Amino acid sequence: MMHPENVSESSNLLTHAIEQDYNESMEEDQIEEEDFDIQTMPTMKEKKRSKKTIICLGLLLVLILIGIGVAFIFFSPQKFRINENTEDNVKAAYSFDFKLNKPIDGTYNETLAVKCQNGIFVGNLEGNILSYKGIPYAKPPTGNLRWKPPVKPEDSLNTFEAYNFGYSPIQTQWDNEPASYYEQSEDCLTLNIWINTGEIISTSDSSSNNSDDNKSDLTSKDSDNKSDSSSTSSSSSTTSPSTTTSSSTSSSSSSSPTSTSESNSTTKNNKREVNTKKPVMVYIYGGSYGWGGTVDPMYNGSNFVKEHPDILLVTINYRLGIMGFIDFSKVKGGEDYKESGNLGLLDQIQALKWIKENIIGFGGDPDNITIFGDSAGASSVSILAVMPEAKGLFKRIIAQSGTISLTYSKKECEKLTKLLLQEANADTMDDLLTLTEDTLKEINIKLNDYNNFPERDGIILPENLYEVYQNGTSKDIDILIGTNKDESRYWLRAFGNEYLAQMAIPILYENDMKEVSDEDKESADKFVRLQEYSYPWSISEFYNELLFRIPAIEQAINHSKNGGNVYVYYWTYPVTSKELDTSHSVELAYIMDNLNQTKILSKNKNKNVINQELATSVQSMWVNFAKTGNPSVGNTTWDKFEPDLKQTMILGEKVEMKSNLLEEQYILIKPLLKYNFNGCYTDLNYNVNYVQKVIIGSICILLALIILPILLCKRKRI
Repeated sequence: MMHPENVSESSNLLTHAIEQDYNESMEEDQIEEEDFDIQTMPTMKEKKRSKKTIICLGLLLVLILIGIGVAFIFFSPQKFRINENTEDNVKAAYSFDFKLNKPIDGTYNETLAVKCQNGIFVGNLEGNILSYKGIPYAKPPTGNLRWKPPVKPEDSLNTFEAYNFGYSPIQTQWDNEPASYYEQSEDCLTLNIWINTGEIISTSDSSSNNSDDNKSDLTSKDSDNKSDSSSTSSSSSTTSPSTTTSSSTSSSSSSSPTSTSESNSTTKNNKREVNTKKPVMVYIYGGSYGWGGTVDPMYNGSNFVKEHPDILLVTINYRLGIMGFIDFSKVKGGEDYKESGNLGLLDQIQALKWIKENIIGFGGDPDNITIFGDSAGASSVSILAVMPEAKGLFKRIIAQSGTISLTYSKKECEKLTKLLLQEANADTMDDLLTLTEDTLKEINIKLNDYNNFPERDGIILPENLYEVYQNGTSKDIDILIGTNKDESRYWLRAFGNEYLAQMAIPILYENDMKEVSDEDKESADKFVRLQEYSYPWSISEFYNELLFRIPAIEQAINHSKNGGNVYVYYWTYPVTSKELDTSHSVELAYIMDNLNQTKILSKNKNKNVINQELATSVQSMWVNFAKTGNPSVGNTTWDKFEPDLKQTMILGEKVEMKSNLLEEQYILIKPLLKYNFNGCYTDLNYNVNYVQKVIIGSICILLALIILPILLCKRKRI
């Protein structure tokens, strides 16, 4: 057993040993730490410097993002082209080959010639389809006639080719509108006529001898060709100062419709034998009153008259954009241009007057004319039905996806005038009149994001067109009107892609809702909540109803209440891609019998999507309405629209009548019509480039705002 003193000593020795070992360990650690600090000191400084560099670069990135965002929103060009090869691609796809019609000073095929008030026009026979293209219906609106109402062409007995389309109206190129890639000019007031010769033409005249290529063969001579043709315009305008059988007036608004007996005088010297008078259908193209032209293959009438030989089809050009719909009332010298806000409509009226006077020479019935159109063309025919200047020029209208709602107030129209004056560096009308045509084209491109609809100026158009319908002004006109299920999805392509559209649609909706009362906003929000579509397509449906279907229903109600004959349809058959579904204008290829057009099938490679049976049925309905005022055909009875039942023909997988279609949606949307929302997603009307720029710019600024606080936080730590 160990002695206590020995235990104590041993314990002291152990404690001393532990302390010594601990002190030695601490000294080693301190030496190692000092060695580490000495060795790593440069590396730590480099890391600190590197962090500062990253923060500086981050701040620079923030500034760049903010700069890009601001530039996109406020300073980027108003038009940019996504595909620089678009023009070549469109021209190649549609085989555009611009040629001017020329005077004929020599022999020609008299069996293809028609004598009209402003000349003798020689057409082109292909198979049994006879066409007359590029016939001028007014003097060229150039020189001192720029921004003036159309003027009736001067009388002439000269002979002219009618083989080629006239110029397209001035407009900005857009790949959705093939006509915008055709040659453009102020001198664009021409029309085209298609006839199936199986019914009305005789080529038995001994002097005729059609050439193998069915062009106008030069086999006969007209003694009147010796008269002066020096005043013929570049687009075949026949304004030669020759004598004629009809009197001339200076303006479309001052001349009255010509009677059938007077029209007969223009056919006295025709070599063609006219055996019957066919109902006439006159098509007016759409394009938001800023785009379009009859050269568009979608509007080619050959297939239509081939399938319906008892119809004569006409298409007309009219002025667009800054040349056709611009208000000069507040510009110095503008008092002489009071009609300038609606020149495109006055062009259409002048074309109808020319048709009324001359169409009998082509085998058409001047007392049975139906005007029809799509989009802005549908809006046009709806407006023409209540314009006093157009009274007596037609019996019926067919409005496809466009109504009297597609108009602007004077205040809205003045915005474009200010922009035009700024871009032209002009103060007066004299300044504007000195601008060259090329300069106007350049300015139009710069103003591409802006466009006017017809102006409710109180001169040509009243402030409230619905009231005009309520007053019964149009009650003697038969109306067929309708819309498509997914109208507003047409503009998704213009947004660039579906994702940009999904971001843009809610922005546009919230912007529009700023203008409405709380009560009406709640009605709109309720509409959106009730939709079966996922967000934001529920908002897209809101615009379908607000801008298209409900205005059409209101127009039908007002017309019907005054005893007018009206029929309504709702197109539900999809003929495009899944995201576009049954969008704006998809019915047009069916009606014009041009089912191969890329405007319809470009996004859908499945050609089986085309329903030929539906095309045949719909064309027959349109033709029967043009003939009789009733679209019923065969076993399909189309009930007349009545305000209480709102009978509507569904044109889709099934063709059937329904009453009070989507009535709850009608009730919710109707109060919003008083706000006069502009078409095509309201204020931004085709300004998809602007929407894209705002979205991209906003994303850049948002990223900058997210990155900035992160960088500032890291800077404080350093």
